Amino acid sequence: MRRRILAPVLALVLALTTGGVVFAVNYFGEDFCRDTKAWPGGSYLGQMHPFHVDTYTAHAGVTGQDPCNLWALDQRYSAVRGLRELGYTVFGPGEFAWPESPPLISVAPDDLVYREISGYGASSGTLHLLRGVHTINSEFGGWQAGPIQIVMHRPDGTAVVVHDGPRHYSGALRIEVERAGSHHFSVQTEGPWRMWTGKRPEIIEVPA
Repeated sequence: MRRRILAPVLALVLALTTGGVVFAVNYFGEDFCRDTKAWPGGSYLGQMHPFHVDTYTAHAGVTGQDPCNLWALDQRYSAVRGLRELGYTVFGPGEFAWPESPPLISVAPDDLVYREISGYGASSGTLHLLRGVHTINSEFGGWQAGPIQIVMHRPDGTAVVVHDGPRHYSGALRIEVERAGSHHFSVQTEGPWRMWTGKRPEIIEVPA
């Protein structure tokens, strides 16, 4: 009985394989930016997680850019930079010298979707940041918070010390992001802290 069942199944698998039949899985939003791929035959924004699609769409909306092209360019720069960091020599078409990276554009906090991380004492959190210069607001327990260390871990694994020393209760941090992605912040302090970027949503009170 087992051989009678396996034989038709194997025949079906062989027929599908040799016939070149491909079952495509379609999902909502898959066609978004399909014509703007990072490179020929590469990925495009519609294939990414809805969170990334919403983030790039919101950022492009306030800066007057095309989200499809913005994401594709970001992926190209990331791919080229990654190859160079691995030791490969990569030049653009017609280039005979290292191309200059596009300048970092200042990203206004109010133009972004609100994101917040917080903790108590030695703790950490992750913020997804676009490429550019960010102003991240911060608060620490007490008017004179004392010595505080903030270390940012980039998506490529490298780390940079954002602040190390005394710091007041509140203030802004200037963060330069060369590559969009999730940035992990490790905070060393003795009390509560929080960091945020974006415009805080307004709370509307409904009368009872």
